[in-house]
Amino acid sequence: MLSLLLFPDLAANAARDAMTLSVTRLIPLLFPYSVLSSLMIRRKWLPERGLLSILYGLPGDCEGVLFSGIAAGFPVGAEGSARLLRDGSVSREDAGRLAAVSSVPSPAFLAGAVGSMWGDVRFGWFLWIAANLTLLLFSRLTGRKSKSPASAHLNQTPVPPPSSFSRDFSRSVTDAAGSCLAVTAFVAFFRILCAVGTALLPAARLPLTLFLEFSSGVKTGAEAGGICGAAMTGVSAGFGGLSVLSQIAARNADDLPGGGFSLKPYLISRMLLAAVLGSAAALWASFFSLEAASSVFLDPPVPLSSAVPVLGALLLLRIPHFFGRRAAVDE
Repeated sequence: MLSLLLFPDLAANAARDAMTLSVTRLIPLLFPYSVLSSLMIRRKWLPERGLLSILYGLPGDCEGVLFSGIAAGFPVGAEGSARLLRDGSVSREDAGRLAAVSSVPSPAFLAGAVGSMWGDVRFGWFLWIAANLTLLLFSRLTGRKSKSPASAHLNQTPVPPPSSFSRDFSRSVTDAAGSCLAVTAFVAFFRILCAVGTALLPAARLPLTLFLEFSSGVKTGAEAGGICGAAMTGVSAGFGGLSVLSQIAARNADDLPGGGFSLKPYLISRMLLAAVLGSAAALWASFFSLEAASSVFLDPPVPLSSAVPVLGALLLLRIPHFFGRRAAVDE
């Protein structure tokens, strides 16, 4: 409150920058993925036991959430995890682990924004691959033996009657709009905290940006440059900050069975991810020349190559389903 009273113009500018960021970058990238993710879950478009759920050791119902979270970034994964828990499709433990491993920075942000900040798109792709491999390993190490389909639905929630496509589509669009508004609010609030906190305590700029809002932390690392700046970028992208944690917690409503999924897997995975991405970024910077170009922060267009892994994942997701249908036909 003291900072806001002392620096009202700075707070207003930070809020304006956050709104501009949301309108020009976050919402265009997040909204369509959020709508399609909700539709995939509601209509059960993906196979019950696809490639991603097999790799991550999670129930087949998690396939759409995993794909959407990896492709679109947080908080789409946590939103889908909460929906599956509410429907009784997964247990509370699996929902918490699913929210942790599907909450990762999107390839559009890491390749398009972070890669452009450092003048090397390959650096952004390297961080994205390292993040997903780390969360894949985390999921395998923390997972338990698969349960029978009957025991997997621990909540015993009555199965609702099937709804029409038009109703599911309308609800998906409405939910996605609310999600984008919530993301904008969290980003704006924590960016204001970063701005006024740094003005009040200039020496605390680094811990504030790393701890509060990850896009500000990534930018601070790019401005610093060098191996230390690259490591700072990796740590910030991996940890996500209180802004992302708040977005994950906001999806964990009190009306969910068992009070919602546990945030412990998410917190453990963020510490692990911050350490791995920070080390990986420093290692990359020590072998390859990186030139910070923070003046283009979040302004460059998303590279067309960011669609390649998404399209490839869509094809791979259908492989187990295809062979399953062929086996059924043969029988």
